[in-house]
Amino acid sequence: MSSQIIRETRFDFIDCLRGIAILGVVAVHVGLSIDGLSPPLDSFSAFASRGVQLFFILSAVTLTMISVNRPFLTGPFYVRRFFRIAPMFYLALVAYVVIDGTAPRLFAPDGVGLKQVLLTLTFMHGWSIDSFNSVVPGGWSIACEAMFYFCFPLLLRYIRSIRAAAIACAASILLALAWSTLVKTTSVYDADPFLVGSFIRFSFIFNLLSFLSGILLYYVMAGEQHPLMRKGSKGAWILLLVSSAVLVFGGASGFSSFRNPLISTLALVPFVYAVYLTSPVAIINPVIRHIGLVSYSIYLVHFAILDFIGRSLLAATAALTPDLKFVVFFAAAMVLSTGTATVTYFCVEVPFIELGRRLSSAISDRLVIGSRVGKEPRRL
Repeated sequence: MSSQIIRETRFDFIDCLRGIAILGVVAVHVGLSIDGLSPPLDSFSAFASRGVQLFFILSAVTLTMISVNRPFLTGPFYVRRFFRIAPMFYLALVAYVVIDGTAPRLFAPDGVGLKQVLLTLTFMHGWSIDSFNSVVPGGWSIACEAMFYFCFPLLLRYIRSIRAAAIACAASILLALAWSTLVKTTSVYDADPFLVGSFIRFSFIFNLLSFLSGILLYYVMAGEQHPLMRKGSKGAWILLLVSSAVLVFGGASGFSSFRNPLISTLALVPFVYAVYLTSPVAIINPVIRHIGLVSYSIYLVHFAILDFIGRSLLAATAALTPDLKFVVFFAAAMVLSTGTATVTYFCVEVPFIELGRRLSSAISDRLVIGSRVGKEPRRL
């Protein structure tokens, strides 16, 4: 299947899976706010945090999809990516500093200071153990995404086939294990295993496999399909059923290793591929697509909205069982977060995305004109 066909069908496929990813992310944070959940729901809601790895996979698929076999200019690419993530992230940074203040907290034992704010503004907070998740809740994933953008031109240049992508994936696993060992032996926060463990799991290096798996998946989708794995084939539907069952039952089992980003990424890749091949209505539909379209804003606003829901519905849900409370909180969080995110998407994200495109186009035109002028013979 040609890359052109993939480009024509990418929007529903990508946006709807982003919708699934953000549903998982919201679910895990709802689960963390409620005590006494039944073991299967508690385990599955915890596993749903792997929605972040799903975001990473989809990001890599999308960028590779729109970059391979097309002119690629690094400067304009960085401009577009900056205006894609920075404006809404900076708005969230200001909002959470106002809401949460600068007092010591779980991911900032010494409080939030100028260091944490500056590192977050420059997307370098992912490399600091007292900054990676200290200012904007969930901000660690934005640091990972920004690092992937930084590395993408180099990855695009050298990873040009399934074989190269597979080798890169294998190397990233070894790198993640080495990184884990290094942090555990040199961390200044040895007395706080939770902070050290979170820093390792939330780091770009530990999540690099997810991004590289997305690149690998693109080349699999762009290659010639096996007869058993053509779009809509029985083999594709079987793959969807099997991969879905692995994710659902694996997540609900409470098996801790299955929550490891390295292992869960390997489970997510066949699921993404199966959804691409089958386009199931349960996933590919207008509601999920809209949720996916505004998922970046949902990710950034849902933490504040969950705090609001917890305070507002605490008395009203006191008589409910923990599992029913989870359902109520999750539904309320999704409705309020999606509504708020729809406003911020069209009022903040879209205008700045368009500004980034205009600026990148202007830079591209200047670079093209400059290269043409540079090739003209000098006149004496």
